[in-house]
Amino acid sequence: MAGVEEISPRFVVEATTLLTAGKTLDAISVCRNGIAKYPWYATGYWVLGKCYERQGDLAAAYAQYSEVARRLQGIGAVKNALERTRAKGNTTAAKGGTDLDALMLKLQEAKRVIPSVSDTDILSVDMSASRKDELPIVTVTLAEIFAKQGRYKEALEAYKQIVQQRPDEAGRLAERMAELERLL
Repeated sequence: MAGVEEISPRFVVEATTLLTAGKTLDAISVCRNGIAKYPWYATGYWVLGKCYERQGDLAAAYAQYSEVARRLQGIGAVKNALERTRAKGNTTAAKGGTDLDALMLKLQEAKRVIPSVSDTDILSVDMSASRKDELPIVTVTLAEIFAKQGRYKEALEAYKQIVQQRPDEAGRLAERMAELERLL
């Protein structure tokens, strides 16, 4: 599809690869730079939240997930991430703590297990299992990943969901949707 690269920032793919390889600080840097260039791209905030969560900085992860929730309401995965990071993630901020307090809290919690992030956490979404009130984060990039994998039905569903979330893009995506329907 012509023009996908122009509207779909690729930094999330690079950041995800770095995060999967255990290069969390590099992934954070890539996400921050990408978000600075594409502040409207909710997936960038999602991946940055995953990076912070991997690092054990639950307050920072919570802030990123909150940004995703602000941009894309009603998504179950985002609600789960907020609940997962809310419990301990905001304790320092709530007490008016400093950066040193946050570091001490991290050291005290260092024995706990940090959730692992796999490729399936970020890049694979089962569209058929989604409920209307628990929609996954869907982007043009995700739709194109489905299409390249030959999963045309999922790609078409992703595009339909994008059009529901952003009706102003319907005209631009109509040609690609028609192409996917022909492939089905």
